[in-house]
Amino acid sequence: QTAVSGIRAPASTTSGRRNRAVAMRLLCILLVTRAWQPSRVARRPSSIRAAPTEAEGVRKGLESVVCVFSTTAAPDYGQPWALYAEEDVTGSGFWVSPTQVVTNEHVIKHARDVRVRPHGSARKLKCRGAFASAERDLALLEVVDDAIVKPPVLNFARSLPELYSAVAVVGYPLGGDNICVTRGVVSRLDAMAYGGEGRGERLLVVQIDAGVNSGTSGGPALDERGHVAGVAFSSYAGSADNIGYLVPASVVEAFLREAELNERCPGLCALGISWQTAQNKALRRSLGLRGAEGILITKAGGSVKGVLEPGDVVSSVAGAPVADDGTIQLRGAERVHVAHLITSRRVGDEIDVGFVRAGALRTEKVTLKPPARPVPAVAEWDESPSYVILGGLVLQPLSAPLWDAFDDEEAYEDPGDVAAKYGASGNEIVVWTSTLTSDANYG
Repeated sequence: QTAVSGIRAPASTTSGRRNRAVAMRLLCILLVTRAWQPSRVARRPSSIRAAPTEAEGVRKGLESVVCVFSTTAAPDYGQPWALYAEEDVTGSGFWVSPTQVVTNEHVIKHARDVRVRPHGSARKLKCRGAFASAERDLALLEVVDDAIVKPPVLNFARSLPELYSAVAVVGYPLGGDNICVTRGVVSRLDAMAYGGEGRGERLLVVQIDAGVNSGTSGGPALDERGHVAGVAFSSYAGSADNIGYLVPASVVEAFLREAELNERCPGLCALGISWQTAQNKALRRSLGLRGAEGILITKAGGSVKGVLEPGDVVSSVAGAPVADDGTIQLRGAERVHVAHLITSRRVGDEIDVGFVRAGALRTEKVTLKPPARPVPAVAEWDESPSYVILGGLVLQPLSAPLWDAFDDEEAYEDPGDVAAKYGASGNEIVVWTSTLTSDANYG
């Protein structure tokens, strides 16, 4: 404006304008710098926070884990009135309420004394066994000690962990007294009997490659958010390394819901059928399947008694199609044994079962019941063997633990063979196990 008007500004005015212009430049530089720096600083930590987030979730979970000390005295099935010598067992567990701890059933089986030591504490709190399920290998402990503790309670994951997702198993394995963390990934989802083949119904199981060693049993496996993805309960007994198994969070939550009822565990559900695959083409034609898939029933009883019969082909359970090999779709391309659809439900639930009979597709409702077993597959955690002495003869009901105590190379391969040969439907099988001296049998 000065150049256009031809009027020369006074020196003092020109100097003041120059100072103001310099001040404005500095202010603009400062504002630009302050606006630019936060965006640069905000981007840098986001790339390095992923690892600490997982560590923070595990660190929080450590405070909820306890070491379980159990003094057990197992019964001698050869002399059912006697006990073996006491044995000290250690395991792991975690708080699910301010006074309750979840651990494995086999950690406290036949326990005469149970105590837990919270993480960071030197005191052991006395507990009692409040509820247990041998088939799920889970137990709920109630703290009866008068000590005041305010433990943090862990949350359960809301869904099954994805394959290759990271988990951290926390517990007190052998090799030291302090808490231990092992990290691995989810390597497989499957369905299996927790007590071994023929020892109970198949349940969903999570396989991981993190170590599950003696003492880790009952400890939680935490996901990246610090939620319980499962409970460590077993390692692979074969020659393979780095294979461990978890009880999924969904199975643990179902167990806790039953514990709230404060009743003795009714057991897992079962359809009550024996079956074979229907993969043979000639067999499929003879059954009139015409493109349908399913499994061929060879024996029917239990939950499906009066509804299904031998010769029927089960094509769907609870709305899920059943393949010829007896599997159902779990999610995506993952498949598991059809038993998962049954054992994931409660006794008394109703489900739809689709089946093919004489070439016609039908659907009937079935009320789920526990399996009727002439030979109990597992014994409850606090159960002692029952027996009767009659004229010096020791008589005991046949069970899997009794079978294990007397099994030898000359015996039948499986107690089910004995049930099939000597047992009638609904009858208890009783075994004469030993003879005591008595006037009734002398000579």
